[in-house]
Amino acid sequence: MIVWLWDADGPDGGASGVTDDQDSACRAAEEGMAATGAAVATVETARHLDGGGWMTSGYRPTGHVWTARRRDGEVAWTESHRLERVAS
Repeated sequence: MIVWLWDADGPDGGASGVTDDQDSACRAAEEGMAATGAAVATVETARHLDGGGWMTSGYRPTGHVWTARRRDGEVAWTESHRLERVAS
């Protein structure tokens, strides 16, 4: 199952969560930016790992990432990909 992980850490605290669609994750990240004073937030797709424990260990990121940055009072999103390194 694919999920969307989001986080927005700022000077007034941190906010993060998991949603079932990209639009919800982006909205939650923007709300998190406002609540925490964050200048940057991220949304990343991940695969849910059955039997996972904590939020960060129960998911495997796919490498598809959106980054939000506050510019002139508006939030602008950019899309990128992270390459996963494979141990040799």
